[in-house]
Amino acid sequence: MNKNIGSVDRYLRFLVGMALLLNVIILDVSRVAEFIIALFGVILVVTSITGFCLLYVPLKICTIPGCECKSDTEAKA
Repeated sequence: MNKNIGSVDRYLRFLVGMALLLNVIILDVSRVAEFIIALFGVILVVTSITGFCLLYVPLKICTIPGCECKSDTEAKA
């Protein structure tokens, strides 16, 4: 699992993820909406911590400066 998220992207993901998680506590919405908001918040925080976004792989996106985005199968060949 190669990292494909740069430092700015990681920082923004962490801030937005934490804001979403705090909104679950603050907002008075239905349980379904709370679950969806919390799920997106957790996903953003986890991807910011790990530095890897699974959605970037098929799109061949890499926000790390100077990174060449290759999938794992291409790198092994």
